[in-house]
Amino acid sequence: MSEIERIGHCFTWIKANPTFKGLKHAITEFEDRVFVGNIPPKIELVRANSRKFIESVTIEKISNSKLTTKWFEEVGTIPFNSGLISIIGNKGSGKSGLTDILGLLGNSKNQQHFSFLEANRFKNKKDKLAENFVAKIKWADGHEIQRKLNDVIDDTKPELVRYIPQKFFESICNDIAKEDNQFERELHQVIFSHIPVVDRHDQISLKDLIKYKTIELKDSLDLIKNDISGINAKIWEIEQKLRPEYKKTIENQKIEKLKELEAYRKTKLVKIKKPENKNDTALSKDVEAKNLQITNLLDKEKEIRKSL
Repeated sequence: MSEIERIGHCFTWIKANPTFKGLKHAITEFEDRVFVGNIPPKIELVRANSRKFIESVTIEKISNSKLTTKWFEEVGTIPFNSGLISIIGNKGSGKSGLTDILGLLGNSKNQQHFSFLEANRFKNKKDKLAENFVAKIKWADGHEIQRKLNDVIDDTKPELVRYIPQKFFESICNDIAKEDNQFERELHQVIFSHIPVVDRHDQISLKDLIKYKTIELKDSLDLIKNDISGINAKIWEIEQKLRPEYKKTIENQKIEKLKELEAYRKTKLVKIKKPENKNDTALSKDVEAKNLQITNLLDKEKEIRKSL
């Protein structure tokens, strides 16, 4: 289908605010903000992983609250875009508060590092501000989780939001020079979480997986080293035989063997006649022994010839 034929016969998706200014913005970033086709890849990704995308966060004061100071009254429901990559704002504008609340609702394992929802600030036992508010997170699949802001995260529940608070980041950077430091452990956890289950070989951590793969590689290296050692031994043996000294040694051995053969050939073998007296048992045995000696000498001659 040509470009002209496509007009009016397919969808055109524009990622921008539904205003003329948004349209102008989409034109300036055409490749990233305009898609022609049935469904953009990002929407397909969200639909296939709706449990992993946040649709909205709601923060409200509880109905029976007696708190008079204003906190979160004008927040209400905050819609989230599936393409959200950052939240910007001036100091004190509520960035830490919002991210801490997301960590609370997503069962973050770093609650002890929260900077807003912590005992010396919003969860101060004297003011009891946190117990007057409730927050609710809604996922793209429609699933909702609601908690009071003074709730404590249950560590047995699965972590739905991976949250690294600033205090936690500072703490792991402070001991980065130490061996087996917190930063390294955190980095290992992140890397291991991205390894497909089928490639983990039943290991429970990146360190165990590295050890498992290292042993496997070490065994392979040992086999290769043994093969190389055997080949090197053969090469050394061949190199020794290529040396002039080895050739000279073989020639000298050959000369010596030829001398032994010549001396052997000069030896006259005396054929012993069988005694006429067949009853002389002792003499018969002696004749048999001499014949066996002759046979052995003939075998020796064959061996010397074969050696030469």
